[in-house]
Amino acid sequence: RIELKNNNLDKAQKYLVRALQVNPDMDSAYSMLAELYKRKGDTKNYQKYLKEAESRGSVSAGEYYNQAAEAINAGDDTKAKELLGKAISANPKFADSYYQLGVCFMRGGDYAKSIENLQKYLEIEPTGKHAEECKQFITALKSMQQK
Repeated sequence: RIELKNNNLDKAQKYLVRALQVNPDMDSAYSMLAELYKRKGDTKNYQKYLKEAESRGSVSAGEYYNQAAEAINAGDDTKAKELLGKAISANPKFADSYYQLGVCFMRGGDYAKSIENLQKYLEIEPTGKHAEECKQFITALKSMQQK
């Protein structure tokens, strides 16, 4: 983990591959290898290890959130909503996932689900970086629902 955190990717790869040879049930190594290969730009191995990590339930909320951000940037709110749902399942206290999910639902016109997710963000992070924006969105969305 330290090598990965310090961006020593080749060294981290060596240690992680060796760790899996010794203990193939080390679930966290699969998600770390997925992250490593993503950083290296190795899409094939990234997908391989991500799929294995998902099957073992060891993908972090942050990884799903980052994938959702990529989907949002690509204009694919449907995929983003799916990935944000996975991020929330991985960590129900990851407030930013609720915020982004609320924004996706708002863009899609589902104001009730948008409000629900924005309110959940506020429950978790009442003074968070998106708190004021969430309050404004909720007020506007409730007003739009009444029309």
